[in-house]
Amino acid sequence: MRILIADDNEALALGLGHVLEQSGHVVEAVSDGQATLEAIERGHFELLVLDYGMPRLDGAQVLRRVRARTDYLPVLLASAHDDAARRLADQGLAVDAVLTKPFSINAFESLVEELERGICREHATRHVVHFGPLRCDPATGRTTIDGAPLELDDDQRRVLERLASHHGEAVGADELSPLASQPLEPVIAGLQQRLDATPLKLVAVRGIGWCLAIG
Repeated sequence: MRILIADDNEALALGLGHVLEQSGHVVEAVSDGQATLEAIERGHFELLVLDYGMPRLDGAQVLRRVRARTDYLPVLLASAHDDAARRLADQGLAVDAVLTKPFSINAFESLVEELERGICREHATRHVVHFGPLRCDPATGRTTIDGAPLELDDDQRRVLERLASHHGEAVGADELSPLASQPLEPVIAGLQQRLDATPLKLVAVRGIGWCLAIG
């Protein structure tokens, strides 16, 4: 499992990372909120271990932006603030598990193992999206047309998955914009370019949004 540890206590992050790597996980550690978002942008992670109090962007700011992009990333909140989970809940932000610092390594390992079992079950039941020759697998991030890989950035992939899941019905900007880390218009333009040489195309529906069409 690929795990991102976001904690400004670098010694703790390195220690936790070492424990996880010994269990066969692939780990990356960052020490502030902005670096957390940048790491998520450039890489696919299956678990985020998130501190609440971090420089640049705090845990709440990070989690709000992560949840706006995807619900797929489980989050283990590891904080010295015993009311951190409540603070997040008051802002409409949910995490999948909570550890209050200081915590034991055994407790940490057990909770990660429990989350990993849940992630495996989620991957097994998550539906692959089909639309004509298009196949989008949210679990792997792999997108193909007639079996050939379609190279997309993360924003394009998420928008295309959402459009494909609506099976040719128009989808509004209010639903698509939270999926992108940048303004929606360049994402749509880039996606249209990627689809130009395929049987699929994006159609603008006046006053509504966009739909995915074949032909």
